[in-house]
Amino acid sequence: MRAVCEVCGVPKLIAKTHSWRDGCIVDNASGNANFCFYEVSFHNALFAKVGAELGMPLDNIILNAGRQASARVIEDLLSTHPLLGKIAFKAPLYHLTQKLLVDFGMSIGIGRIEILEHKKGKRGLLRYIDPYNLPHCTAILLGSMDVIYDNPVAITLREEEDGSFLGELKPVGKKDAVEDEAFLRLASEDLKPRRPAVTRELPACKKCGVPRDIGSLYSFDLEKGIITEQLNRERAVLLGVYSLNSILREFENELGRDIADLFIRKEEESFKKKLAVTLLAEELKDMQQIRDYCCLRGLGMLTEMVEEGDKTSFTIENAFIPPMVAGRFLALCEYRHGRSCGYDYSLHGNTLSLSVSPA
Repeated sequence: MRAVCEVCGVPKLIAKTHSWRDGCIVDNASGNANFCFYEVSFHNALFAKVGAELGMPLDNIILNAGRQASARVIEDLLSTHPLLGKIAFKAPLYHLTQKLLVDFGMSIGIGRIEILEHKKGKRGLLRYIDPYNLPHCTAILLGSMDVIYDNPVAITLREEEDGSFLGELKPVGKKDAVEDEAFLRLASEDLKPRRPAVTRELPACKKCGVPRDIGSLYSFDLEKGIITEQLNRERAVLLGVYSLNSILREFENELGRDIADLFIRKEEESFKKKLAVTLLAEELKDMQQIRDYCCLRGLGMLTEMVEEGDKTSFTIENAFIPPMVAGRFLALCEYRHGRSCGYDYSLHGNTLSLSVSPA
């Protein structure tokens, strides 16, 4: 049964496997920062814009990075008990594990997945309904299947008249698999948050332990596999930190230069539009409110905020996707000042230092 907490409405699969600490949503098994809440419209607009400006298709980068990240998440889920990792994909547990992985994917908001046919080691047939992004959702599926089969898996997709997608899965023998340089380069880095200088313990749900505000910020439809932000009824997803981190590294590898400013400006553009049509800015007036905003969404821990005249300086620790965080803080400052701002951005390890002032 795909179940949610009776008190806060957060999926039990998420509550049992993850913790909110040190500004991150952390996988309990590995200790790595695993997810962040991200608006689907921001995700899709970002990659459409970046792809257009860079003059290169991004689907393959998204597919490779997301696939690596998905496999890593599944391996982490099984790593607490080595024996479980060995028997989870064998009879009689195989079908239970398969269902668990489908439920997990729908809990993080990737859309509805229906397994129509599956003969392990031979063939699989499934249906996607409402994937938030077809390349990324396909990557999540393929990463899971790679772990299940202990072999790379190939997929053929076909769009149906109703807008859903049929996917046919076939395992590829290890000797026939092509592990190109890009795929290997996109292997996930460890993303273990460190204990920041300033900490924030978020009030927890008495039933499941997840921050109690998550249930009021987001609703989880586990039949459709959709997460909705309550603020403006916008679709969101629990997006893999591994994936975005890998995608950023690959952009820079392809171009031979830092693309942080491009990412920051696009994020700033999207977030400023959101501030203009919602009351969110009213909830982000002081350091504590901004810190809680970041911690709840897994964006890092705001440890310092200094205002000197028109200039505001921020320090965010455990900022594993720093351009996303910088873009939002830039948008907030521009909203407050009512005009465009410039910024200074630096990263030391996973600590982001950002100064913003009117241009």
